[in-house]
Amino acid sequence: MEIREVQHSSITKISSNTLTAEHTEYLKLALKKSNGRRLGIDFSSVKKVKNDFLEFIKQNVQKGELSFYNVNEELYVLFFIMRMDRYLNFYISENDFVNNKQCIANRHLRLCS
Repeated sequence: MEIREVQHSSITKISSNTLTAEHTEYLKLALKKSNGRRLGIDFSSVKKVKNDFLEFIKQNVQKGELSFYNVNEELYVLFFIMRMDRYLNFYISENDFVNNKQCIANRHLRLCS
């Protein structure tokens, strides 16, 4: 996984479809390498997230430090239910993240039957 610099942000893509403890180590390195810059992670390939990855975020990430974009709907609902917006920012696309526009915040979800 490679980290690239875009404007005042760092961006990386996770190619795996499941996030595990191994990815927490990568995330630690990525946060250090970002040197205080906002770090955005492209979630377009991710379909599952293991609990240890979520616990790492809760314990180690400050609000505004890390953002996810291209998150699939099922994962977004999981993040919403777990109140991960206390730790993360969510964007629809890389362009929205880079330009700090259209951050998904306080979205109201309805369960339809």
